[in-house]
Amino acid sequence: MEFLKAENLFFFITMFLPGFISVKVYHSIVANDNYDFSKNLLEIIGYSVINFLLNSWLILLGISNDWIFIQSSWIYPSIFWIFFISPVLWPIILNRLLRWRILKRYVLSNQKSAWDYYFNLRRSAYVIVHLNDGTRVGGYFGTNSYASRYPCKEALYLETAWELRDVSDERKFKKVAEQTNGLLILNGNIKYIEFFTT
Repeated sequence: MEFLKAENLFFFITMFLPGFISVKVYHSIVANDNYDFSKNLLEIIGYSVINFLLNSWLILLGISNDWIFIQSSWIYPSIFWIFFISPVLWPIILNRLLRWRILKRYVLSNQKSAWDYYFNLRRSAYVIVHLNDGTRVGGYFGTNSYASRYPCKEALYLETAWELRDVSDERKFKKVAEQTNGLLILNGNIKYIEFFTT
């Protein structure tokens, strides 16, 4: 087959690999639907081209200094940077830029919902979850807690459950519920959530 010739395969890997890595990294830090790589091949190749353009200074430096032919010890770190390190860094940098307050005014958020936005901040908080049946449950959302992300339905694991005081009492939380391993609240039961700083 014509495609499986060495030069064609090398060209495909060169144009596919950096973009593929960038897409995989981006979708691991930003919630998204299942990404169909077969339908988005041109987008992946486009990301690879952008990666090569952003690294063109290193490529030109290598050519102008004859690293490719003379100092082979320099070419290997350059190739590793272009094909593996920078494709990992670009999505992380882009994600940070999109969170930058100045850019937020002009660019849509990459978070799919208010749920994802808040819980991706990873802020510790005491929470009171108001359920659809009118009851309330309290707990602590900390480093060992978990909130589902899009496209999964909203579910919340609180690492400790708390007994709550009467609604009229300003001191909302009474004490940690004994003999529990936390609290799991599933989608469909949550009406709204109150957050209290630690």
